[in-house]
Amino acid sequence: MYNDTATREIHYVINGKNASRTSLKMVCHRCVGPCIPAVNNVAIEANVRYWSKPESWKSGKVPLENEDVVVEPGWNMIYDLVESPIYRYVQINGRVTFKTDAPKLHLRAKYLYVRMGELLIGSQEVPFAG
Repeated sequence: MYNDTATREIHYVINGKNASRTSLKMVCHRCVGPCIPAVNNVAIEANVRYWSKPESWKSGKVPLENEDVVVEPGWNMIYDLVESPIYRYVQINGRVTFKTDAPKLHLRAKYLYVRMGELLIGSQEVPFAG
């Protein structure tokens, strides 16, 4: 992946079932929307926020269908929704970790952008089973 200021290296592992047995296509696009403003790189907070709890969000409510969702820099968010609505846009500037002891979780979005943060869905040591 290349941008005007540096070359970036991206590592990813995809492990799951595909009922249709077709391939997974990942397409990268240049950022041309709400991701343009600068984002501060701050340390991840020690306390944990849960996606399903209204107090975890600036708005005081859990994001709804077709909304834009921004995980702020420094936030330490645990994704714990079994079935999410389809969000219009999700931008991750902090950390989002899928809850490891959940039986099955789905995060659905038209656009998902991990910008200055991390999206953690299991690890080599503790794979996500759901």
